[in-house]
Amino acid sequence: MSELLNGKVILITDAVSGAEIVLACARAGADIVIHPRLARSALSRIDNISWLYADKRNLGMDKVIIKNLLARGIIGVHDWERSRPQNILINITMFTDTRQAAETDNLNDCINYSTMSKRVLSHAESVNRLTVEALANDLARICLDEKGVQKVLVSVEKPGAVRFAESVGVEIERTRDE
Repeated sequence: MSELLNGKVILITDAVSGAEIVLACARAGADIVIHPRLARSALSRIDNISWLYADKRNLGMDKVIIKNLLARGIIGVHDWERSRPQNILINITMFTDTRQAAETDNLNDCINYSTMSKRVLSHAESVNRLTVEALANDLARICLDEKGVQKVLVSVEKPGAVRFAESVGVEIERTRDE
């Protein structure tokens, strides 16, 4: 077990045999990540272990996804890119808590992906950015302005922009507190 764990990060999400798992990880020199619900339980009785608490914003978060949203807009630095719209492929993952929406089954408690897609498309097709980095940052800000979105992953790609590549682009991660 030591060889398998050495140099790896172990995520503990279940208290079953938690103390034994923690001790095995510590002996192997592996980093230990404890789910916040478990951090103060029986595992906290173990001495001489450096605890690395998992950021609860990244564990157990639900995701609202928008995949392969195709916009047509002006993006790029070359003259030919500035003269006519080109395809811009956008993927968005918004991290949120969907429990209230699941309980009420009410659209008002949801992140409305149709409305969000329209906002993203409208911006991407009208802003005329030079770089995919700037556009991705704009889109992340739009998503984070939505109530309930705590974190967002945004990728912006330019299909066919580089010879022999299907697409090129950037993926960014932003949080509400940035």
